Amino acid sequence: MQREDQVRRPPRQGPRPRLRRRLHRPLRHRRHPRGRLPRAAPRLRHGQGPELRPRRPRRAAARARPLPARDTLTTKDEIRAEAERRGLAVAKKPDSHDICFIADGDTRGFLAGRLGTAEGDILDEAGEKVGTHEGAYGYTIGQRKGLRIGTPAPDGKPRYVLDISPVDNTVTVGPAAALDVTGLTAIRPRWCGTPPEGSGRYTAQLRAHGEETPVTAEVREGELTVTFDEPVRGVAPGQAVVLYDGSRVVGSATIAATRRAGAVPAA
Repeated sequence: MQREDQVRRPPRQGPRPRLRRRLHRPLRHRRHPRGRLPRAAPRLRHGQGPELRPRRPRRAAARARPLPARDTLTTKDEIRAEAERRGLAVAKKPDSHDICFIADGDTRGFLAGRLGTAEGDILDEAGEKVGTHEGAYGYTIGQRKGLRIGTPAPDGKPRYVLDISPVDNTVTVGPAAALDVTGLTAIRPRWCGTPPEGSGRYTAQLRAHGEETPVTAEVREGELTVTFDEPVRGVAPGQAVVLYDGSRVVGSATIAATRRAGAVPAA
């Protein structure tokens, strides 16, 4: 008599044996007709991954080609016209004049919500009070709109912000001609190499995308004094001035005060 563990049982027929045989067969595919297994993908480290390049339609690829701005397009209107011809949505996008992280563009309201209101006087060039404001931080040099001045200018022409004084919380306004800056004084200069000695001729840049202008510059008692060959506008304390000698950067400094011909100096 045989024990139960010595009885030979017939092999089971069903889906499991066939499935097992299928799993052990070599991979056969139209790309691998001889049953060769495909090469294993390389092991990637954490943070790595395959480079995905989604396909773009030919029309979209044609629109994505860079504009030949350096060669043929020189003005903003020409660039906008070329963008509109290519069907780009930014062709009619308005220019940005505000801070990027203020979505609604209300810079004055953004600062008022964090600094509060501080009422002060708006003065003309003679020191006469012509209006009031709710915070000197809401104004910029050269600003024309939003001044809310009740008294018009004697000549009837628009007034512009000439000076902002946070110390006494006053804003000085005047005619457009008073915005012409003939020179400036800058502090905390930083030099790319040996500091220059004596007076020298350079070109100065006052904005990130502004043009260079010829100047005469000299270092006096640790401060940089700059005189412009031709008056410039839109210069305010706190901005940076960068000096160039040809294509070489000489140095830079922070504007502390400006000089205007026949006007109250801004400081």
